[in-house]
Amino acid sequence: NSCCEHPGENGTCCDENSKYCCPPDKPVIDWYGQCHSCDEERILNVGYHGQNREVICNRCPSHIYLPNAWGHQHCVLPCPADKPLMDAEGVCYACDDSRGYIYMNNSLSVSSCSKCPGSWVHTGGNSDGSFFYYLYGCMRCDSNIQSISMGNVGYMNNENIQMAVFACQSCPNRTLVDGRRYGGNDSGGYGNLWCAKPCEQGFVLDGSGQCRECQSNGFFDVRGVYESCYNCEGHFLGTAREDGMHDYYLMGCHRCDSDIQSISLATAWANKTESNTAARVGCNRCRERQVVNEYCAKYCEDGKIWDNVGQCHTCDEEEDFNVQGVPENKCACPGVRYLDGNTCKKCPEDMSALTPEQQAQCGG
Repeated sequence: NSCCEHPGENGTCCDENSKYCCPPDKPVIDWYGQCHSCDEERILNVGYHGQNREVICNRCPSHIYLPNAWGHQHCVLPCPADKPLMDAEGVCYACDDSRGYIYMNNSLSVSSCSKCPGSWVHTGGNSDGSFFYYLYGCMRCDSNIQSISMGNVGYMNNENIQMAVFACQSCPNRTLVDGRRYGGNDSGGYGNLWCAKPCEQGFVLDGSGQCRECQSNGFFDVRGVYESCYNCEGHFLGTAREDGMHDYYLMGCHRCDSDIQSISLATAWANKTESNTAARVGCNRCRERQVVNEYCAKYCEDGKIWDNVGQCHTCDEEEDFNVQGVPENKCACPGVRYLDGNTCKKCPEDMSALTPEQQAQCGG
């Protein structure tokens, strides 16, 4: 059976200009201008001279339209139940197929990956598991690849994201790593979703699903798996890059004995309350550091004091600095500095404008 949108003479099926016609028993015109019956082939490369290829495929109710099949437009029969995986060209595979990677690259074939939960997982990249724009496939859960990119959310709709997450969570030997970076208003995000194998003892997952050895790394990104930092003795969570520069959209695992004086604990992540708490607890595990407001700061050397962001200052500095929220020894420079509200100032020679309490701090 077939349907025709533009019947021609003698029962032929034609394009809208009646220029290309096929007989009623062979209504589908292929890429080369040849006519085919609906039951002639399982996969038809449809389209000829700019015609609407999806309309041509609809002439065969038994077939479905498969766009972007390696640059071609295929009209294919649905996959049978025993071979539910469909690649980019419409070829079908069983869930127990031995190959490790199946290229898909269109929404219809990609969705078939979820028909083998626990066996296959979506990948938004190459056969080696790395991310590649606009490239999609299906990879076996038991692949020896450590971390499989399931795609960059900037190039995925919500349905594709949900399918990818479900597929990874269905893999018995893998963990979902959400490597997205969120904006300050926690709306949406961009970055990769990874499906990672567990790490061996002594190693932990980073934000791209790779395994890191705690003691050999001074810093690593733990977006999506910040709990990994808990398993690294002598480390804590912070929102600073490896060079110490502040980055609100990063969750990094830092060494307690890092040379960086003060590392931010604040975060703009969607789960910021939970991760903030984790960061503060982690900082308190460091013997060399203490929480100062939203920072994990190293203790200052003798003769120096903290400001409100955990940086150290000498008592004889000329510049004023803010000490709001400093937990202890706030502006503690007797005879040299005094506290004016939340500002630590150097004592002037003329103290007549100071309050009696401020004069006492200056030794007056």
